[in-house]
Order: sequence, then structure tokens, then C-alpha cells
Amino acid sequence: MNSQSGNSMRSMPVNIGHAVPAGTLGRGGVKRPAWVSAGVHQRVVLVLDASPSMAGEKAREASDAALAFVRELAEPVNKGGFDVAVIQFAGRAKVTENFRPASDLASRMGKIEVRGFRTNIAKALALAEEVMEGARTEDGEVRQIRPAVFLMTDGAHNGWSNPDVVAERVKAKADVITVAFGMDADEVALRRWATSPQHFYRVTDGRELRNLLAAAGATLTKTMAAGGSATRALAGLRRQ
Repeated sequence: MNSQSGNSMRSMPVNIGHAVPAGTLGRGGVKRPAWVSAGVHQRVVLVLDASPSMAGEKAREASDAALAFVRELAEPVNKGGFDVAVIQFAGRAKVTENFRPASDLASRMGKIEVRGFRTNIAKALALAEEVMEGARTEDGEVRQIRPAVFLMTDGAHNGWSNPDVVAERVKAKADVITVAFGMDADEVALRRWATSPQHFYRVTDGRELRNLLAAAGATLTKTMAAGGSATRALAGLRRQ
């Protein structure tokens, strides 16, 4: 369910054109690096609001944007380096897809299934922490880049637990990017739960959400090619 934020709202810009370096042309004309090391992996968790306020067009738009993001990570240039998990939440949180290669998930990823009541972000973040802790490195030669958690909601937390404590634990393990979908999400809290205030973004519609996630996907490809953390790059997503 939604609640009004007391602060003025703004959309953070997304610039796909500056998110990736020169290299091979990919989906939509976006340039990607010409190589990615097969020995580098990164885990990504999508945490998606499925509360009743997401019903209808919002759920469809968010589902399409999330799928496009996974397809970006599944591009052959990434050599299977991204493993993605998906969590949907309302009053409860559910792992709809545990970690699997983005290339596998792209062919089977389901839509957001609106259900339940409330918007329990504490449970959603706790489950993200749980799936990350349960994941295992495949072998000793695979180097894991710092994971990334993308939390998208159109409302405000109204569960019983306080998300602040669990958010701090998740931030100790992963980069946390928070996305307010629409004008009713709690901007103050989402900035607090993100890795930094610059890792918070607001989008007003499905097109902006898709552009944001496309820029994030291209940025993750770039940082994987460089073999380093995406922390700084994920705080600088811009649009033309």
C-alpha cells in the first residue's frame, strides 16, 4: 500500500549513452566492452514490490523492465558471468527465482504477481540477505564481484519490523540501489536504505524504469569487464 512522502519528489536522470565504454554494439545500439573475463561472476538480486498498489499497468511495466534488465545481463558478451535472483514482496516476501545464470532466467522469468496486503520491505530485504548468504561460489577459480541488490517499490514500508537494521546488514554485503516507482514511494526511507543517497533513483513511469534498469545493466557489464566493483558507477546513472 502507498503512503505520501513529505519531501518534494524528483526523478534521477538516466543516461544510457554514458553508462558503457566503446566496444561491441548490443541491444538498442548500446556499446559494450569487447571482452569479459570468464573467471569473474557477480550476483544480482531484484527485489520487486508486488503489493496491491502495483496492480494493473504498474505491475506489467515493472515486469517488462525487469525482464529487459535480465536480458541485458544475459548478453553473450558477459560469458554467463551474472547470476540473478528475484524476490517479490507484499505483506510477505517470496523468492520467485533463486540464483541462476541470467541467460537461463531470461527465458523463464515470470511476471510480478500482485497479492496479499501491506508493503513489508523489512521482510524483503531480510530475504535478499538470506539468499545471498545461501549462495555458494561454484569453484575456487571464480572471483565474485560485490553483489548488487535492486529494491523497487511504489509505496512505503508498513510491516511490523524496522527495515533500517536489516538494510544496514545488506549494505555490508552488497551494493543496494533503491528505486521509487511513482510519486507515492517513501523517498526519505529509500535514500536511507540505499548504499548512499546517490544510489537512490525515482522514476515516474514504466519508460523511465526501463531506461534506468537498462543503464544499470549496461553499467554492470562495463564494471564486470573491468573486473571491479560497480559501487561508484551505480551511483552515476544518467540520461541524455
